[in-house]
Amino acid sequence: MHPASSVLWPVLLAALLPFAASTWEKQLEPKLFIEEYPHQLVRVFPADNVTASPGEYLRLLLLDGDYVLVGGRNYLYNLSVHTLDQVGNISWPASSSSNPACAEHLAQSAAGDLNCANFIRVARHLSPQSLLVCGTNSYSPRCREYKYDSVQRNYSWKTDVDGQAICPQDRNSSAAVLFVNNRQIAGLSARTSAPKTPAVLAARPLTTKPEDPTQLGADAEFVGAFAFDEHAYFFLTESAPEKDSCGPRTAATVMRVCVSDPGGAPPHDWVWTTLQKVRLHCSLNGTRPFVFTDVTTVSPIMTRWNSAFVFYALFRIQGSPFKGSAVCAFSVDDLVAAIKDGKPEREKCPTQATIITNETQFLEDSSPLSRAEVRNYLSEPMLAHVGFDYHYTSLWIDPQVRTASGKRYDVFFIGTSHGHVIKAINVGQNSISTVVIEDIIVFPGEDPVLELKIVRRPGLVTLLVTTYHELVSVPLDNCNWTVRTCTQCVGLQDPYCAWNKDTSKCESLVDQPVPKNSVQEVVSGHSLECPDEFSKHLSNMKFPHGSDPWSIDNTASGTARGGSHLYSAHTLGFAITFCIMGSIVVGFGVGYWYRHNQRKDMAYFNYR
Repeated sequence: MHPASSVLWPVLLAALLPFAASTWEKQLEPKLFIEEYPHQLVRVFPADNVTASPGEYLRLLLLDGDYVLVGGRNYLYNLSVHTLDQVGNISWPASSSSNPACAEHLAQSAAGDLNCANFIRVARHLSPQSLLVCGTNSYSPRCREYKYDSVQRNYSWKTDVDGQAICPQDRNSSAAVLFVNNRQIAGLSARTSAPKTPAVLAARPLTTKPEDPTQLGADAEFVGAFAFDEHAYFFLTESAPEKDSCGPRTAATVMRVCVSDPGGAPPHDWVWTTLQKVRLHCSLNGTRPFVFTDVTTVSPIMTRWNSAFVFYALFRIQGSPFKGSAVCAFSVDDLVAAIKDGKPEREKCPTQATIITNETQFLEDSSPLSRAEVRNYLSEPMLAHVGFDYHYTSLWIDPQVRTASGKRYDVFFIGTSHGHVIKAINVGQNSISTVVIEDIIVFPGEDPVLELKIVRRPGLVTLLVTTYHELVSVPLDNCNWTVRTCTQCVGLQDPYCAWNKDTSKCESLVDQPVPKNSVQEVVSGHSLECPDEFSKHLSNMKFPHGSDPWSIDNTASGTARGGSHLYSAHTLGFAITFCIMGSIVVGFGVGYWYRHNQRKDMAYFNYR
């Protein structure tokens, strides 16, 4: 293809993609689009009268009874989960001696390297009265143990230790940390800018070997972890040397170790002896499957789908001109079988240190990467998005929500890079049939949603939504203030909502008993029990900024700011194929015309 035509690819993709997917776009539009919540339904930290610092880089760290601990810049905040009011904090600025390069910055409080601060990234209870807190400390992580003084009603720190194997080095680096059976296992992502550090999986004294890419790629990025039975599973994206050079060279990976791994016998007591790896495969069906290469988030909650235990993860496309992301489900049995890879000994956890006579030979013979891979359950993503406007950034699952009929469904909450939260379910039993229930603008400034977490406490069920500098609490459903009729209520297909015929209201079922005289049809979205069923059916409802929530526009498009293109697996595969083929044909035609019609006096240009 002529070089001049290559610049047209992004333009052609942008023009062709919405057209190719338009046949499904309306079907997967959200049933409910909300641009602004009523103020009484939302709680915000920091409060409206406090200016949020864009340098806070908040992280949800620990739910502690009726409180939530949030890490920020030089502070650990203690908030009430009911109101998000700050009830206390621990101040811990970075030490000026921790990093000479940051010493001048800290002394002058000058604007410069934002990482020259202490971003709190780990908090856990060592006992009911003691708290372990770890921070980045200007690229030199430290951990402190704080003890609670019941008289003074505050925390004071007792010890200060190195945190290199526990905490990331800067505010942006990700980490996955598990505390299981009094053991701490941490997957720390690589830092690619100065000071550069390779990724590591560590549980003192055990650690991966930085110069051995078969154990762990030096550029790996950890995104999540969970424990299951006697194993710990860590999820990451790393370089994949086994892949050919024509396609993406990264792969979504699961690393598994025994929680009780004793390591090797001295002097190899630092060696993981149970480390195993397997690739995750999230793709769209087709003659040439479209693969989402990078895992970005994994839900720590497992759930049941028919007879299988499953977990969900977010994936993105790497090295593409458009933003593609998907939610895929995986069977735990498939994961275990792929790691086992026909070797029964891989299922056993050793009870004593392994004698290693030749370290190099041991690492070569252990072959941590399985030849098998784990494919997404039912062979299709739950939900996928492709476009130039946004991608998925975070995921939380409310598992097995019971409906009025007694059936149970997993409810997905998906955060996006432009400040939205999407709620969806799959109503298929043995196949994928996704319903997008809500698309909500939580952050009008289009800040990316970094974390989602559902909190259940007596008298409170809420969804916590976090961006870099703000934490918001929103309800799980919007039944009782957005819907006026039975048809509209049933048409939402929301497991949390049912029409109460006695009160003639759409009521929330969140942690509430199902009313006896209620109407709900999650699968079809229609019920003949609704007296208004033969009147105008629910299409989409839109609640714009400043509008009356009871003034429902049934003909509104329901699309979010910038467009909300949510596609099924089949249609997304067709859209991508159509775009690529169309771009090739049009690009070839433009290049051919340009080559044979360019002016002779332009021949001196040297195209490279």
